[in-house]
Amino acid sequence: MKFQIDQKLLSGGFFTFLTLKNSIMHTYGNLNRVMVLLLLASAAICSTSCDKKKGGGGDDGDENLPILSTLSVTGITHNSANLGGNIIAPGSPVYTEMGVCYSETPNPTTNDYKFTLYYGATFYVIKATGLSEKTTYYVRAYATNAVGTAYGNQVSFTTLDEGAVPIIYVNEGADIIIDFNNLSDFTLPVVVTCAKEDLVYVSVYIQGENDSQCGLDFITEFENPKVWTKTYTATDVNTKWFGTIPEGTALTFNVTVTTADGQFTASIPIEVVGSLAHPLEGPEYLTWYRLGSTTTGLAEFGLKWYANRAEIHAQITKDGADKMVLLSTENWDTFTTKAEVTAAIDAATDIETYTGINLTAAKIETGMNVLGVKYNDMYYIINLTQVIVRIVDAGTETIATGEYKY
Repeated sequence: MKFQIDQKLLSGGFFTFLTLKNSIMHTYGNLNRVMVLLLLASAAICSTSCDKKKGGGGDDGDENLPILSTLSVTGITHNSANLGGNIIAPGSPVYTEMGVCYSETPNPTTNDYKFTLYYGATFYVIKATGLSEKTTYYVRAYATNAVGTAYGNQVSFTTLDEGAVPIIYVNEGADIIIDFNNLSDFTLPVVVTCAKEDLVYVSVYIQGENDSQCGLDFITEFENPKVWTKTYTATDVNTKWFGTIPEGTALTFNVTVTTADGQFTASIPIEVVGSLAHPLEGPEYLTWYRLGSTTTGLAEFGLKWYANRAEIHAQITKDGADKMVLLSTENWDTFTTKAEVTAAIDAATDIETYTGINLTAAKIETGMNVLGVKYNDMYYIINLTQVIVRIVDAGTETIATGEYKY
């Protein structure tokens, strides 16, 4: 990748690449120009036929300007923002330069402040910092070929008051490494400070692959509305991440701070050493008993006996449980982690009534002995192994026994 900073940007300031590893805001002194972080997404250059005036691209020999759009501005703070462009058609001949230009007056051109790239990308984002606080800027993406320079649509944004931007500092500036082989060594201090007393809430969570999340904290009350601190440990992750984390999994530690002026997030990558796979607890024994209206054992799982009347099979239904499903008999032995049970119950079809207890034969019907139940955010796998049915003076007594894991 080859890129170049326009020399006019260097006057009156200095440049370095910004690392957003452990803080959403750093103080660099009196920056009065732009500091940039480039994120490029390479893509194949499209080929579209269009005339010279409208721009586009093609292989028919016509010369035309590129076509591009300016991305919406994101990540606005008191001195920084994410600016970018998207090349829709490369022009003919293909563009050789693209970037972003901006100014404090409308319709900026490449004669104003700009960041220039020389690279065959079609989508690009630039993090510009060192901007003036409480200032409105106008932005246009641009691309240049032998025909001339084309501009995208204009967008504008206004930087925030410096006092409105919280400082989020994680792990004292060090890399974050979670070693699940040695949980006692992991501590993760977080410090959030605001110049104004306007902390509304702080959300702390770990983001995993496929949009999985582990919520660690959601704080809405603060002893000091200008400063909030807390130290997290690997045990917090171990107990709250309800699933499996293989070694090498891509994780980020996220702190989102909401103030009266907006929402600000710091995202820091985590290096995972070892793996996390919560084993199932148990097995523990269970007894489900019924004699007339006297019942015991089922309420723990959000279940209850259902009136049998003249039915051959005893019936059990939900009584607060979120879900009840039938699982394969083999699952009792093959499932060893919480994640496996959770995934199986979430994927299976919910049933309203369980009829696996045969009152006439006093047995558990084949293939209906393993149940999955979700109740009060807990997932249970239940293996019914035996049923006793007997006639006593008070009526028919039913006793089902088995084991469960969770």
